[in-house]
Amino acid sequence: MALNGLAMRYYTDPGFRLGAFTHPDAKARRAAIDQTKQGIDACAAMGGQVMTLWMGQDGFDYSFQVDYDRLWDLTLEAIAEVADHHPGVDIALEYKPNEPRAFALMPDMGATLLALREVDRRNTGVTLDFAHVLYAGEMPAQAAQMAARHSRILGVHLNDGYGKRDDGLMAGSVHPVQVVELFVELARARYDGVIYFDTFPDHSGLNPVEEARENIRLTDRLREIAESWQRIPALAEAQARQDAAATNRIVSPGDVRLAQAQATAQMGQRVLHAAFADFSRRLRCGLGVPVPALRRAVHVDRLGRQRQHQGGFANPGMVKGEIGPLREQGVDADPVERIGPGLRFGIVILHPPVAPPPGPPHRLQDAGRSRCGLPDERSGRSACLGQNSRSGGG
Repeated sequence: MALNGLAMRYYTDPGFRLGAFTHPDAKARRAAIDQTKQGIDACAAMGGQVMTLWMGQDGFDYSFQVDYDRLWDLTLEAIAEVADHHPGVDIALEYKPNEPRAFALMPDMGATLLALREVDRRNTGVTLDFAHVLYAGEMPAQAAQMAARHSRILGVHLNDGYGKRDDGLMAGSVHPVQVVELFVELARARYDGVIYFDTFPDHSGLNPVEEARENIRLTDRLREIAESWQRIPALAEAQARQDAAATNRIVSPGDVRLAQAQATAQMGQRVLHAAFADFSRRLRCGLGVPVPALRRAVHVDRLGRQRQHQGGFANPGMVKGEIGPLREQGVDADPVERIGPGLRFGIVILHPPVAPPPGPPHRLQDAGRSRCGLPDERSGRSACLGQNSRSGGG
């Protein structure tokens, strides 16, 4: 494993609440610059090549709060000074429209490129953050083209979101086609740097290891699609005509959705098997089974399967029609609402895809407080083995 670089985070220091490079107090500004230089030295000592600056504290919140010319000058002077500190380490500016300040001084690609042109240092460039670009109302591929044409792309942060804030969702989960187009543009720009997953699995309660695996899996698949689309001459011809209908037929967004579905199904299988491994362990130990955890696990698995085999949507009538017969057969099945992109309805079936332990067949059921003694996560009841129940199907 090799270190690519480091990133400065000024907003965690209350002393920089009014700004880092633009703080009204000269001592605070000097402290921010000196800390950045120390960070650059640490980066170089560890073999890193890039120091990323996201200057979220440098901005304003009210009209007439600041002198815009002064803030711009202070920012450029600071960037030039830290860039000159160690010419062998690149300084990458990562822009974002706002947060924590209401208005950031580097809110979009245009302002960032203007700043870099005025700074005029060879060891400076841009870090593209996919969610920040969407947040700025920009198209990621065009932002990459602008950065490569007028500066340098020094880093790419892959994630996703809905464009209303910095969501930090899994890469390609919301805008897969735009991710593919970004990869096409990065290839044209001959970008061979690092791709970093700047996501927030903790915000959605995800296992960070599984989330990282899915980022890598889906990103690799989308890169393969991007490479294949680059080799289609008809695509360039359609783009020359600006024929969106033709390009849409050529790039086939369905291929991207299939890649998403395959990744979701694979993730569901792993989550499912992990849940039932715990289920088996609890059986061997004579413990209760947490029903909500199993329901979530099975639902994720069926989510992936239904997205893959039904084009992203389950048939609501089919789902409602299946619930009754399943319950009559002794299967613990429930209809559920959508928990992820592409699924409106689904069925939760509590039936382990592993061989049951020796003895009479069993079915999971909610049985109140039982001999298992462990409370159900959702209702305070325990889920235990019904000794006289039939096994479920599904």
